[in-house]
Amino acid sequence: MRKIPPELSLKEFSALKHVFINSIPLFGFIQKREQNIDSEVLIRLLPRSIISLAVKKNHYRNFVKEALLGLADWKSQNPGEFPNLNWVACGPKMKSSTLASLFKAVGVNFDAKVRSLSQIKPYLNGPNADSTLVFPNWDSEDDL
Repeated sequence: MRKIPPELSLKEFSALKHVFINSIPLFGFIQKREQNIDSEVLIRLLPRSIISLAVKKNHYRNFVKEALLGLADWKSQNPGEFPNLNWVACGPKMKSSTLASLFKAVGVNFDAKVRSLSQIKPYLNGPNADSTLVFPNWDSEDDL
């Protein structure tokens, strides 16, 4: 999976309130020798209307932590930028007392556990509850 391009932003999506994102599109595939951490990726990406953010950390623990530290620091310096942000989660098992205290200082709850999106929002599993949507057979002679 490729990294979200830096020029791509969700800033104009004013109705977007909740974001659940995997860490891979935030940072792309990173070579072990690459050390440049984009700590402002979330600041550039997220809309002002954001209420909750969940980052599924499959890889790149330090990169995700730095991006979340950057977001907490940005919010403390620019409280009007993400005025409705009140919940941030990162996991699985991203325990960090530093992150928790920085987010708490700006009025944001930090959770160190992220469940799968289908557990958080079961209605996203589709009408058959197995994540598949059934499409009609458009080649059927009955439709002609």
